[in-house]
Amino acid sequence: MCRHVEKDKRLVFHSPTVKELVQKTAFATGLTEMCVMPFVSYTKEHTCDNAIDVLALRSMVHVLNIAHDFMSTQRM
Repeated sequence: MCRHVEKDKRLVFHSPTVKELVQKTAFATGLTEMCVMPFVSYTKEHTCDNAIDVLALRSMVHVLNIAHDFMSTQRM
């Protein structure tokens, strides 16, 4: 995806390449850019990486916030 991010996963939010991919994904799916979370998986990694863990946790928090907002608007 981006050689800088490949070397240091913490740079994912500073990469112009990632930003462009987020914009393309948002356009293709009809989502806002805020709802497209760049994510790195452990598919090629053999050890834990805190930078990958932080991205996963940020994505999880974002999904939970969206779910909470949705549930709070539902009438029971």
